[in-house]
Amino acid sequence: MVAINGTPTTDDGEQYDVIVVGGGTAGCVLANRISEDPNLSVLLIEAGEDRNSDPRITTPGLFPRLFGDPNFDWQFASLPQANLNGRVVQHPRGKVLGGSSAINLQALAYPSKATADVMSELGVRGWDWEDIVPYYRKFQTTSSPKTSTQHHQHLDPALGGISGPIQSSFPAQLDPLHAAWIETLNALGYKSTGDPLSGESLGAYAIPCSVTPETRERSHSGKDYYEKAANRSNLHLLTKTCVGRVVLDRNATGEVVAAGVAVSQMGHERLLKARQEVVLAAGAIGSPQLLELSGIGSPDLLASHGIEVIIDNPGVENLQDHQLTGLCYEVSDGVETRDQLRRDPSYAQKAFLEYQTRRTGPLAASPAEALAYLPMDCFSGAAGQEKLKELLDEHLSTKAISDLPPGVAVQYKVLRKLLETPTEASAVSSPISLGIYPESDSISSGDPIAQNNGSYLTQFLMLSHPFSRGSTHISSADPQVHPVIDPAYGSHPLDIELYARHLHFLEKIASTAPLTGYLKPNGRRLPVGNDATTIERAKDLSKSYSSTFYHLCGSCSMMSQEYGGVVNDRMVVRGTKNLRVCDASIIPMLPRVNIMASVYAWAERGADIIKQDLLSK
Repeated sequence: MVAINGTPTTDDGEQYDVIVVGGGTAGCVLANRISEDPNLSVLLIEAGEDRNSDPRITTPGLFPRLFGDPNFDWQFASLPQANLNGRVVQHPRGKVLGGSSAINLQALAYPSKATADVMSELGVRGWDWEDIVPYYRKFQTTSSPKTSTQHHQHLDPALGGISGPIQSSFPAQLDPLHAAWIETLNALGYKSTGDPLSGESLGAYAIPCSVTPETRERSHSGKDYYEKAANRSNLHLLTKTCVGRVVLDRNATGEVVAAGVAVSQMGHERLLKARQEVVLAAGAIGSPQLLELSGIGSPDLLASHGIEVIIDNPGVENLQDHQLTGLCYEVSDGVETRDQLRRDPSYAQKAFLEYQTRRTGPLAASPAEALAYLPMDCFSGAAGQEKLKELLDEHLSTKAISDLPPGVAVQYKVLRKLLETPTEASAVSSPISLGIYPESDSISSGDPIAQNNGSYLTQFLMLSHPFSRGSTHISSADPQVHPVIDPAYGSHPLDIELYARHLHFLEKIASTAPLTGYLKPNGRRLPVGNDATTIERAKDLSKSYSSTFYHLCGSCSMMSQEYGGVVNDRMVVRGTKNLRVCDASIIPMLPRVNIMASVYAWAERGADIIKQDLLSK
């Protein structure tokens, strides 16, 4: 074979029916489900190692130790962000079997029906709510909460998963601060309106996490999808193996086909052949990088790096993320928080011993225990809706939208419709019993308050549907060089306006009973001298102390060709016959909340589509 984008130095004839590139959240799902057919040989390739038994991964509360560690984390970083005072934002991504599902906060949260149904408006069929919601149940087994937690959650047993690989559970005992936070939002009129998997949920509730209830260990894709299928004779795994590009060829009719992948092991490049499919599951940063390295992308960009253009597909843009800002409040004396875990080595050692011997204590659960889907409080009622309309008209004029690329313009129209729907959340907040706020980079490192005294509650905030759109592109033809990542936080003025109003509402939560009774009167606030007591102060706070919620997606979007979609509704890269992408990068618009559950669901549906197409050949 003579590839049209270069032939690897070694071809030893090794071949498989399907090659999945990336053993992360989506990749392990794909490898498991496709290999259910014993007639298909499947190869899963992962750049990191199999660390499924490492206690830093298995212990739910130890996830901060994984961020920034090159043994677990790709250590990606953004360009300096103009609207975050020029700061560089760290973007931890899992470089282990299981990917980011093995290193994240483990929270499981879901989109609304309305946000899932935007797919048809983006020119895509087969991915709306009724199509995708069965897969949110398929990936998980939902365990009912303990009696002490039931009061603060809204769980409909009929909607949960009953036999999926990922274990979904609640903490044995809800943190009293988190319980008070939920009760405070109830008092403010934001009581949970339904099971989040109903598609019509607003308000505050205790959230499930991907933790196995019996063992209190992290449940993730590497362990619960790959490991449970590892004994199949038709499933193969390569770890510590980097894919440099997809090797492309042309068939007899001139179609571009993925013939295999060029991999590097110990500095030696060789070809692994694919008889039927190559599926990229390298994530929102890795998958677009591989497309461009393979000659699929913007001709000008590829030419600037000496890469031959195979397919002009410049749609590798549309990068989105949830911006994070935290407001920290000192709690009253005697209120326990997780601050001691970071500050006091002896306390941390005792907590680890308690976890090892009894599977209890602060390390037995994720710190993410509660969440609230929030509409815009200041825009409630008829007068509020009129104010919202004025704000949207100011920033989303017909002329402004008409000058945008079609794919962005249609998304803005969809986003406006969601914002004008009173029953839709426009932001999500979550509390953590820990004093933490992003300054120099992210919540994972460089935290300036770690050595301070005091105990804190932090309220985090994300806009459910940001308008800002960024990009990620290769910076070199060398696959070992990280791409240029620009989430462009706050680049759309509406994000700044809406975010500030939601931050301002967090101050109202903190000053309302019962939560205010847990906070020290005139206690310290962090960041020192910063708050969101006015809209303008909230804007200053978000610019100076924002980072990422780690929800990058959209960089290889599934949209119609008219809207610049990189893949079609079968996940096939446009211009190719058998190269697909299935991971967070194809989700064209951010779900209203954390993306892990959506990545699992999309991968489950993607696997079914791939199997259907392979059977029809």
